[in-house]
Amino acid sequence: MRIFIVTSVYQFMNAITVQLNDPSVKSDLLCAMQLLDSTFDLEKLREEKIFEDVYVWTGEIDNFHLTTRNKSEGVKNALKKVGLALSKKKLLKDFPKIEKHYDEICIGYPDFPTRLACQTLKSKDTVRTLLEEGMYTYDFLARKESFLKRTAFKLFIGEEVVSKSKKVYVYRPDMLRLGVQEMEVVKIRPELNALNPIIRKIYKNSFPQIEDIDKPVIMFDQYLENSIITENQCKMANILTEAFGQDNFVVKMHPHTTVIPYNEKVPAYTAKCPFEILMSAIDIENKILVSTISTAAMNPKMILDAEPTVIFTVKFVGYEKTEEEMNELMAIVDRLKAIYRNPEKIIVPSSMEEFEQAVNTLKENIK
Repeated sequence: MRIFIVTSVYQFMNAITVQLNDPSVKSDLLCAMQLLDSTFDLEKLREEKIFEDVYVWTGEIDNFHLTTRNKSEGVKNALKKVGLALSKKKLLKDFPKIEKHYDEICIGYPDFPTRLACQTLKSKDTVRTLLEEGMYTYDFLARKESFLKRTAFKLFIGEEVVSKSKKVYVYRPDMLRLGVQEMEVVKIRPELNALNPIIRKIYKNSFPQIEDIDKPVIMFDQYLENSIITENQCKMANILTEAFGQDNFVVKMHPHTTVIPYNEKVPAYTAKCPFEILMSAIDIENKILVSTISTAAMNPKMILDAEPTVIFTVKFVGYEKTEEEMNELMAIVDRLKAIYRNPEKIIVPSSMEEFEQAVNTLKENIK
């Protein structure tokens, strides 16, 4: 038997998709973090009988999602998380009662809550596997975790999820970078025709109006509540609103963003529904997507083989990245370009001025 451990809306969607790919495998789902429980009616999901059981883990563990706006706050939050990590009993008091043996534990992002859940549920012969978490998954397996990070996780949890993993589920195996680690690579088949009605049924709020997101230009808000990044995102939103008009542009807010920083002239789409669900209902091929370097802007190609124009703003938005880290991000963009039939539709400006020039060139195509 298998269990998926998910901590984000995207992982949640992918877990359902993998289960729809092969329903003969009996599986459970563990939703860690309040976001999933507040976004989806998990009781209705249980009624769908996709999973044998659906579990929820909220409470103290939600304190691992702390907002970081600057370096000093980042240090404080890191210390708070270390304090939480030292209180495993306190964290696990809210852990659901699960008395099952799992042959496979499948995780998305190997953060502390996920590793702790994995350590709690695994048996001696349990196989660990990985679920696509976005572009992170396609690159991080080729990188070795730092000694400090490996030591910290081993000290606090005793669980080395990534190094112990034997299999990975991804939409595009041809994009995946693997290191020396041998892994079985399983292609995820999109199941949007089956997935869409399920998401509509279990979405807790009234389902968002498609026409509110079906704009020629869509910018993805990035959940990095850093003052410089937020300021630059607001500048970009103003440039896009001015260039294309309020009727042709919208900002898709990140599910984790709690405060909308944009002014009242900037249209904002706040529904927490996965963009991967919404994109299948609109003419995504002819859209202009603006993103730092988010998975949502890449997935039209990765999942639907559609080729919208994409502007990646990672070079100037305010990321504090080393040259090596930036080169790794650009390598991801290059691999995306390599599978585009028209790679010129991917634009990577180096400055706000270059961004505005690209926008002014593209606006001639929007009527």
